[in-house]
Amino acid sequence: MPQHHNLPRPLEQSEYERCVDLVKEDVSRNPTVQSAYLMGGEWCPGISDLDIVIVYKDGVPPKPLRSPWTLSEQAAFIFTHRYLSFSESAADLFYFLYPKETAHLRRIAGSDHSFMEVPEANRQWILAAILFDVLVNKLLLLRRSKKGPLHIRQLLGELYSLVYTAWIVREIGGVDIDQGFGERIQALRTNWFAQDETAAIQTLMTLLDEGLELVARAVVELDRFVSRSGGASVPNAVFSNDTYAVTGIDNWSYDRFCLEFDRSVLWNVRLFGKRIASYRLVVPRSLSIFFHAYIGGEGPFSEAMRRQVKVAGVLREAVPLEGHVRAVNKAYESSIASGGLFKIPYTYGLAAKRTLRSRVFWGAVRFLRDL
Repeated sequence: MPQHHNLPRPLEQSEYERCVDLVKEDVSRNPTVQSAYLMGGEWCPGISDLDIVIVYKDGVPPKPLRSPWTLSEQAAFIFTHRYLSFSESAADLFYFLYPKETAHLRRIAGSDHSFMEVPEANRQWILAAILFDVLVNKLLLLRRSKKGPLHIRQLLGELYSLVYTAWIVREIGGVDIDQGFGERIQALRTNWFAQDETAAIQTLMTLLDEGLELVARAVVELDRFVSRSGGASVPNAVFSNDTYAVTGIDNWSYDRFCLEFDRSVLWNVRLFGKRIASYRLVVPRSLSIFFHAYIGGEGPFSEAMRRQVKVAGVLREAVPLEGHVRAVNKAYESSIASGGLFKIPYTYGLAAKRTLRSRVFWGAVRFLRDL
């Protein structure tokens, strides 16, 4: 049995509803908040977390809401991350960062915000860019769970999110990569408390292996989409910072990915309760097209990317990703302006500010990663 922590806890639907009520009460007392939304699908009590989107008013200094973990004893367990907060102008582009069909936004407080719709002509490319962001920032990192220790609720959530990954692949490529995985992970969530804990964790580990295979299929289908949509001859890009070394390669395979990933620096520092992670990732060369789009944009995110991406040539044909690139830059810009109050949707390891001592430390980590 692998080392694990943060196990599910039997809870009732009403306890989630009470947490939402507490968020609504806090929002009602904050004059700088325009609106609050509940995000995501139906809850699986005791396993699901709560995803809350906060939209702050433009033109006034944002007043932070209470930390979700301080709202109540139940909230301290249910919430697994802070609110997804945006300025009004950044929230306009929300659906260029999170698909409308999977976000399932429901207003719980404040006034309705007018979210811009993604043009149908650009929809597949925007979905492809979102898939790339999720792969690099979350799904390709799932292999780290093979090395433990396991954050059980987090892993359950990450594996369940593959249902949405499979949906995106169907939308851009018409291919079903799910192969029944969605039903199996939903069955585990639904029946978690009806079975022995050891058996449930063993099933989870089996689904982790299946989930990793699904992620590999998503990479292959994204490669096919880009290649047939004009990205077959994309000049290669290499992205490197303290958190990532991402390289495009020809003849990508999951085995080659695993060989590179296993050279990542992954340390669990028990004394300080921290995890040091610096990842080596390889992706199909065609996916370099997304780095080309980022470095060609305007704004602080693109500026940071230009410092950390090296390309082997110039992209000759533009792809319709302007809306996505603009959305990421706007979210990054508003996060900086808010002093980090607004969360960056896809960080790419760009958010960390290093002291001299930490720069020396991370320089050593990168040296070991890049050997």
